[in-house]
Amino acid sequence: MDSITIKLNPHYELLAELSEVPDKIQQVIEYPLDHQIKTYQSQKSFDLVLNTFPTGTGKTKAALLHLLDNPQANTLLIAPTNELIRQHKRDVEEFVKIATLPHIVCEVNAKLLHNIDPENRLYRQGERFYRLMTNPMEFAEQLGIPEKQRSSRCPIILITNPDLFYYSLYSCYHNLDKRNVFEAIFADFEYIIIDEFHYYNAKQLANFLFFIALSLELGYFQNVNRKMCLLSATPDAEVYNYLERLASQGLRWKAIKPEFVDSSYSRAVKTLTPVKLTFAACMDLDEYLKKSAFEVKSKVRNSLDGALISNCLIDINRAVSHLKAAGLTANEDFGRITGAVSRQEREISAKKPLILATPTVDIGYNFVKQAKTRQNLDFVFFTARYADEFWQRLGRVGRVLGKVEQDLESEAVALVSSEVLEKICTYGNDFLMSISRDKLKRIFDESSAFIQKPFLCEYISSYAILESFRPLYELRKQMRHPERIEEAFEQVRLLFAPGSKKRYQHYVYSLCRFNSLQKASVKDIYGDCLIREFLNTASFWTTGNENNPEVEKSFPDFKKKLQAKNIKCLEIIQNYVSEEYYALSSLFSFRDSFKSLTCAVYDPSKIFTDHEDIAYYDLFHLLKYYDLHWYSSYQDFMSVYCESEKIQAADLYCRVNRHKSKKDNLVVSFSLESTFEPEFFTRRYCDKPIAIKGFKLLVSRIDGSPFPLSPQLTEAIKDNYITCLLFPEQGAAEGEIREHTKDMQISYPSVSVTFPDSKQRNYKALLGINAYLVGARIQKYLYALEKKTEFWSSNPGFQADTARTCF
Repeated sequence: MDSITIKLNPHYELLAELSEVPDKIQQVIEYPLDHQIKTYQSQKSFDLVLNTFPTGTGKTKAALLHLLDNPQANTLLIAPTNELIRQHKRDVEEFVKIATLPHIVCEVNAKLLHNIDPENRLYRQGERFYRLMTNPMEFAEQLGIPEKQRSSRCPIILITNPDLFYYSLYSCYHNLDKRNVFEAIFADFEYIIIDEFHYYNAKQLANFLFFIALSLELGYFQNVNRKMCLLSATPDAEVYNYLERLASQGLRWKAIKPEFVDSSYSRAVKTLTPVKLTFAACMDLDEYLKKSAFEVKSKVRNSLDGALISNCLIDINRAVSHLKAAGLTANEDFGRITGAVSRQEREISAKKPLILATPTVDIGYNFVKQAKTRQNLDFVFFTARYADEFWQRLGRVGRVLGKVEQDLESEAVALVSSEVLEKICTYGNDFLMSISRDKLKRIFDESSAFIQKPFLCEYISSYAILESFRPLYELRKQMRHPERIEEAFEQVRLLFAPGSKKRYQHYVYSLCRFNSLQKASVKDIYGDCLIREFLNTASFWTTGNENNPEVEKSFPDFKKKLQAKNIKCLEIIQNYVSEEYYALSSLFSFRDSFKSLTCAVYDPSKIFTDHEDIAYYDLFHLLKYYDLHWYSSYQDFMSVYCESEKIQAADLYCRVNRHKSKKDNLVVSFSLESTFEPEFFTRRYCDKPIAIKGFKLLVSRIDGSPFPLSPQLTEAIKDNYITCLLFPEQGAAEGEIREHTKDMQISYPSVSVTFPDSKQRNYKALLGINAYLVGARIQKYLYALEKKTEFWSSNPGFQADTARTCF
């Protein structure tokens, strides 16, 4: 069986008992839902509230109700995408206006921080952010603050992304700003809302958990009455485990969870229409539309609104060609909401009857259709690998809360794997009659229909502690009683890794080492501990033996050569320092440290976009899936496309001619030339996170035959340090990695290494933050990070050499 169709009953939520709802709430929500009132009431008694109601049921408004009782509370609202931030700004401004709250509402991202100071008077980004947080009136005109609010000091609702929050909390700004920015982001906001909490990976989630733990330890919940509200329709089970650990440390928290509401209940209100749901064994939207494009056209021509959602941008772009072949047009019928199109084009696309979208729309995006009395989306076709993807995307169709027409059936097609379909079909007798969403969820749970979305808690129990120690390390310098920081660290350790044997001093040494590497990479200043570490590590690379007694004898002579600016000695230690420093720097970045190059793409055939000529996207994606013409320079590009004012800075420039057929897709890999012998190379670079410089791009056809690239492309990333975890194509590490990542959507590009004897060996690589996320799962195969701290913790010169710069 290639598909199965079932009927889902309408879905209901519970209205609040209006006789018990305060007038000030009814002023902003005429008919509030029960979960909104429970959220509001729970915040009176609990430090943190987690609302897990479905998307589209008013979780954000539920969180904002707290401000009705706290009209002077500075509020921080964090959302994961700039698109959602813009949406929140509109909604929050409307809420503030209706509730007559005094707040200034500010949307802040990196681009805005640059634009508010176009003359670059405040040349440091951290200084701009600090001054905006503490005195937004300084930028009143740039922020669009109304005149009537400029005459008095008003509380602020700051809506920003998690990147700026991370850089502020984790002391990533300039030395002159990081203390001020930390204090502003940590101490100046009484109320914090974190939206789409399920969106973040383990590394990113650790950032928020650390903030909660530090707030608890430093008394912000008890003494300052700080409140937090987490919003997530599909939280991972591990989130509850971490919150329970915080509860054992004193956090008062409560989850507001959905419960089944029978349609016969007097306060039941319909939120979702009945849905005709088809599960089809096809994980590829492109393939499905080859047969179904005319069906989609018929729906659009019959004045139905819909969405097509896929995880893959190429899937969306190929789907467009099928829709065009069926007779639909971008001018009248469809638009794209993807990472490759501009904000302006997204706004145009949102108004079209049919929207094609990547997971951008999974994150709280509202499909708003003006003047529709029925559901905004009548149908949705989507791919789903994990259960949370399925529920997020199914929840887009048939929303009728507050709508006049509520009984028109919606349609959904879930494109799933054949394994998922097979498991669902075993419950065929349950589908003879329509069923509720709750029953369908139980069927998923009982059958394990969808694979579990991986949550890498191993990262939190290992590298996240070092990452979170950085702000503690900085905070220790500022406090009169630094022992408080040691106590705070212990609470973080118990939260992240209660079984860990590593204690406070281990992380002091680790941060001292990182700071020493940073200083050496910038100023070529090498302390004794760093020199000893290098000599001992180099000895291990050469001999395979640790703790070589001859190393200490060579220390004085090597140090003298460094002081004398010996070119060879400086070169080898500089290379070592850079590889270690850039590898660790990947830990202290909210987003993935590995970034491909950005290309400006001239798109006359509208392969990426529907209304614009220029798109910007990732080099590797372009190489794999599109037929391209490359320009040698910006000037060469502009000789063809003359509207220079529309062009943003890019690394490379090209024209896209068409997308490739699947059989013509290309495979991206890398080559590397090593001056070391294979055994030395393996000890230095394999089975651990490390940064390597010198990667060249290779591209091949699916059959393995090489595809020629220009030197410009081959050497495009040659001068960049790339954090990676390298392992031989054959060996224990490869088997362990593949076994532990089979539930993850992760790739292992090949790396062909040429050695001095001209022989080649093939390796696989995990790139960027995956080197740490996956590395944490396979610790026993990695060269342990703590090895590097031995030379700091046991060295008698540590205090004299580094303590002054550490603290």
